This record gives sequence, structure tokens and C-alpha cells, in this order.
Amino acid sequence: STENLLYFCVVFMAVCVFLVTWIWSLTQKDIDEGPVARGSRKKAEPEASMGEVFRDVKSSRYLMMIIGIIIMTMVTATFVDYLLKAVAEVAFTPAGALKPDKEELSAFFGKYYGRVSLLSFLVQFFLSYRILKVFGVSGAIMFLPVSQLLAAVGMAVAPGLASGVILRGSGDVFKYSIDKTGRELLFLPVPLDVKKRVKVFIDVLIDRWFRGLAGGILYIFTAVIILTVSQISMMVIGIVLLWMVLVLFIRKQYINAFRQALDKGEIDPAQLTFKITDASTVDNLIKALDSDNARQVNYALGMLAEVQNEKLIAVVQPLLKHADREVRSRALRVLGNQGERGLGEEIRLLLSDEDAEVRIEAMHYIYLSNPDKGGELLRQYLKGDDFYLQSAALGCIARYASRDEKSLITGEVIERFLNRQDEHAVPSRKLLAAALGTLDNPLFSEYLLRLLGDPAAEVVREAIAAIGHTRDREFLPQLLNLLSDKHYRADARAALVQYGNRILGTLNDYLSDPAIGLAVRRNVPRVMMHIPTQQSVDTLTSSLTRVEPGIRHAVIRALNRLRDKNPELDYQQETIRKALDREAQAYYQAYQIQQFYPETEDDVSREVRLLRRALRERLQKNLERIFRLLALIYPAKDVFNAYQGVQSANKNIRASGIEFLENLLQKDIKEFLMPILDETSPEAIIRTGRKRFRIDITNRQEGLVALARGKDPWLKACAIYAAGSASSADLQELIEEAAGSSDALVRETALLVAKSGA
Repeated sequence: STENLLYFCVVFMAVCVFLVTWIWSLTQKDIDEGPVARGSRKKAEPEASMGEVFRDVKSSRYLMMIIGIIIMTMVTATFVDYLLKAVAEVAFTPAGALKPDKEELSAFFGKYYGRVSLLSFLVQFFLSYRILKVFGVSGAIMFLPVSQLLAAVGMAVAPGLASGVILRGSGDVFKYSIDKTGRELLFLPVPLDVKKRVKVFIDVLIDRWFRGLAGGILYIFTAVIILTVSQISMMVIGIVLLWMVLVLFIRKQYINAFRQALDKGEIDPAQLTFKITDASTVDNLIKALDSDNARQVNYALGMLAEVQNEKLIAVVQPLLKHADREVRSRALRVLGNQGERGLGEEIRLLLSDEDAEVRIEAMHYIYLSNPDKGGELLRQYLKGDDFYLQSAALGCIARYASRDEKSLITGEVIERFLNRQDEHAVPSRKLLAAALGTLDNPLFSEYLLRLLGDPAAEVVREAIAAIGHTRDREFLPQLLNLLSDKHYRADARAALVQYGNRILGTLNDYLSDPAIGLAVRRNVPRVMMHIPTQQSVDTLTSSLTRVEPGIRHAVIRALNRLRDKNPELDYQQETIRKALDREAQAYYQAYQIQQFYPETEDDVSREVRLLRRALRERLQKNLERIFRLLALIYPAKDVFNAYQGVQSANKNIRASGIEFLENLLQKDIKEFLMPILDETSPEAIIRTGRKRFRIDITNRQEGLVALARGKDPWLKACAIYAAGSASSADLQELIEEAAGSSDALVRETALLVAKSGA
């Protein structure tokens, strides 16, 4: 029976739940095992309100026309859906009955949806590519309205089940095949950030609102005015004609928008989720290849990298002699993808090109041109004496060859590249480093370690990148130590990010170990913030209670970055609140101590001046960390704007920032933050510190003791330095303790003070 079909639906939905869960686990595994998507390392995009998106759409005639076409599609689909159900209800209602036969109606719709789905698949699989290639985008998006127009005319003239099936069926078949692909291509010239915002705008507002509007209009036509099926079909014809007019107008707009996007470089080839096949887009890209601007030519070649079109051979071939090396390299890539192997002699000349990338791509073309003996050719070139041929063969094997062919790179070959002593020595080692990263052979690890110590910086950078590609844990100590080297720390961070979640335990150990150098520890959070997983967040938040202020600052900044780009993760509000309280407590402690070293006091020692400046800087950093922690609890944009306000020298702006925080923050947070921001008397701030945090420092000696026993190495050193001139036994005891500190700065300061005192 019809009701029993619901049980099948339950089974299918259960399978869907299982598949979604399984796919999600696979994506998490990919993140855990790296490499992390490069998109996570891009600057976060600010969130846009619906009002801002509406202004984007309003300012672009092209976007307005796209949305107009989508609206016409939705309204037509709503009307057509009603027409099919109306004629089906009549067709399956037995004579003399008031309701249709439920079983027959269910059987009809079951057959209908099954056949339409099959037809849609066949059209998408066999026809979409050809239609786009021949007719272009405008032709592809015209298929659906034309089919709807013809079928609607048939329904108006001869309403019935057959006409309804053709009307709705043609819409369903083309909507989820040719038309869907065409509409995706319409968004191709739209900048990626605008495209994301507009698509959300369409899904959230346009789709729901206009489907609802169409339903309301349909209700009036059927329940109030009571139009016939033929009359509603005439309404559909009118809507479709307007739809077709929009399609005709958008063709020119698409070409202009595409040209502008090419000029500005607004299309990211890496973000494309489909191959470019339509005639008009390919023609526009081909025209761009004639540009005198090498950047634009490179951009067009990047877009054409996966395109197969017979026109490309003739227009790309001249670019093999282009002055720009990247143009030559990309031109070789495009030609290699065309399947045409008649350019062998011209390509061979490029094996002696000065640029390594060009040589590698030329070797790849020759390799593809000789499928039966490509491996043997690579072997011969590797064993030869010509550096250009050797390097081209090495790069080609590393990048493109099969696993078996990669075995051609033996220890003997590697030693030849390592031990070269002529003018090609550095380029030789650089190419070798890149190749070793792709071989996945642990026996070659020693060579990468040797290259890490190479005197040439470019070789070291290539070796670091290669290690990141291997994701071999053996290299972790070397990569982590490089975080302290200002010349290579950015490269080391990028390589470590490629390891993903599986090294977070090691990163946490380095982050929390006071014996590790500060330069290394400060850079560990910068690695974690580019691994956007819950485990990264958990590791960083748990470290807030263990690390000293300088490292804690880097941890909080990393959490801010993670929340900015990945707000869906759990940022452990309870832990953040505890960290916020500790940060506020540290502020109040430093503030109380600062009162014993007033800025108005001029005749002070060098030690006191240094401590006074350190306390002033500590308070500034404390306040910044307080606001950064607030940005992990409240909307980050609001908090950072408020911080800029309260830091302003303009009294009105400062007052506005404070007032905003009064309305934003919870009562218990306002209790400790507002006294600081309101610039009340020092006595009032001290009272708040005593009441809220039980901080009661009554003299300089107590302040120095508190700082010397704190976690901030710089303040500890300054306190020890200032304590040297005091005669207190307690302070002298602190100096002796500090002489055994694990922190080099604190230890050396204590030894210096002890020596001068003696």
C-alpha cells in the first residue's frame, strides 16, 4: 500500500544518515592526517549582513539578472508542479468518486520520478558537455525555458496527463542537468567572496520568499479567482517569456563580466568545481592569450589547464617562445593535456630552457609522447652528463612518474646531484630536495637532513617544504627547532601545518615545556591556528593555565584566529572564563604594585625606571589579553571595535566604547572591567582588586616578592634587578633562588645582582 512506502523511506533515510556520518568521519581523518587545506591559511573573510549582500546585488546589473532568472525558475516550477498534480488527480479519480485512487496515483508518481531521474542522469552524462561546448552558457540556460514554453503551450491547448508529464518532466530533466551546470557557470565571473555571500542570500531569502510568493499567487488563482488548468498554463507562458528575455540579455552581460574578471584576476582556478567546457568561456580565454600582459596570459592558461579543445593547440603553441618563463611552463601543461603529440621537436628545444619548471614540463610532454619507452628515456637522461636533461628527468619522475618509475631515483643518482661542484650545484640540490619530498622512501631521509644544513638558503627552504610533503615524524625536532630561526620559521610553520592533527600532542609538549626556547614556543600556536580542528582548540585552551604571559598572548591570538575562521568549533567557554579571571587578577596585581612606583617620581634609580616601564607594558598587554579573551565569548568584531574605542584619545569615542561594553557584557565581567576602563581613582581600582581577587600588596617589598614569584620571566628579571639595591633578607633570599632558575634571563640577572652586591 501507499503507506508501506514510508517504511522504505525510513530505511533510505537511515542509510543516508550512515553515509553522512561515514563521510564526515573521513573528512576528519583527512584533517587529522593532513595536509591541511590551504584555504585555512587565508585571511578570514568578514561576515556580511543581508543588507550588505543586498547592496552588492543592487550595485551589479549582472547579479540582478542572475537572481531574476532564478526567481523565474522558482515561480515557474511552483506553477508547473501544481499543474501536474491537478491533471493527475483528475486522471486517477474513478467515475463518480470524489477522490483519486490512492494506489494508482502513488504508482504513477513512483514511475514518473524514477524515469525522470534516469533521464536527467543520461542528459547530464551524455549531453551536457556537448551542449555547453557547442551552445555556450546562454544556450545551456535557454534549454529549460524553451522546453517549458513549448510544453506550457501544449498544456494550454490540450490539458491532460500527457501534457502535464511533458511540462513537469522537461523541467525536472533539464533543471538538474544542463540548466544547473549553466547556472553554475553564470557565477564564474563573480568574485569568490561575493559569490559565497550571494548564494547564501539566494538560499536563505530569495528561494524561500519567492516560492512562498508563488504559492500565495497560486492560491489566489485556484481558490479565489478559480482559474482553469489552461488559464494557469497561459500564466506560465507569460512567466517563461519574461524568463527567456532575461536569458537573452544576460548573454552579453556574461561576456563583459567574464572579461572584467579576467582583467582583474578575480577567478580562482583552484576554486572551480567543474571543468570549463562552454564555447563562449573558452573563446574568451583564448582571446586573453593574445594579451601583452604576461600576468593575464598566465591567468588564462591556468583556467585552461584542464580544458580539452582542438582550438587550443594552434593558439597555445606560439606561447612556447614567450619571454615569461611561467607562460612557457603553463603553455606546456595545456598542450600536454590536449593529446596532440606532434610537437616533439619544438618541445625538445625547451629541455635546455633556463627555467627548471619549463624543462620539467617539456620532459613530461616527451614522456607522454612515448608511452611505451617513456621510462627508458627517463633512465637515459638521468644517467647522462647534461645537467638540463638530468634535472628535467628528475623533476618529471618526482612529479608525474608511476611508483615503479620513481625507483629510477637511486642513491647513486642522489649522490650525483648532491656532489655537483659546478655552476649548477645549488640548482641541482634544490631540485633534488623537491624530488625527495615526493618519493616516500624512508631510506632517503638522511639526504633531506643533509639538505637542511645546506649553506644555500633556497636549498634549505626547498628541503623544509619537501619534509612537510613527506609528513615523516622523524623530522619533527628539526622543523620545530627551525621555528627559532627568523630566516626559516615561516617555512617551518607551513611544513608543520601539513602534518595536521597527529602532531598536536608533540606541539603541546613543546608549547608547555619551559626548557624549550621562547622563540620556538611562541611560534607553536601559530602552527596550531592553521590546523582548524576541535583538537587544536582543546590543546590551545588547556594550555592557558600552564604557560607564562608571553606565550599565553600567542595562544590567545591563535584562538582568536581560529574562532574568526571556524566559529562552529567549541571554544570551551568555561575554560575561557577562568582564563579571563586570571588575566584580570594579574592586571589588578600589577596595578597595585605600580602605585608604589609613580610616574611623577623623577629621582629614581635605573633599576626602578626599568621596573616601572615593565609594569606599564604589562598592564597594556594584560588589557589586550582581556579583550582578546572576551572576543572568544562575545562577537569578536564587536569586542575589537570596543577595544579600539576605549584605547582612543578622543573622549567621546572612548565613552561610546565603554557604553557599548556596559550593554554587551555580563554583570560579573563588568564588575572587574569597568573600574579599569572608567578611569576611576586608583583607590577605587585597588579596592576592586582586594574585594574581587583578594590582592592586598601594601609596600614595595611585597610587590617585588609577588613579581619574583610570578610566571612572567621579564617581570621576574626586572623585580630581581630592582631587589638588588634592597637590604631585606627576604629579597636577598629571592635573589639566591633566582640564581638557580631554569630561565636564562632570570638566572643571569640574579647572578649579576649577586655579584654586584658582593
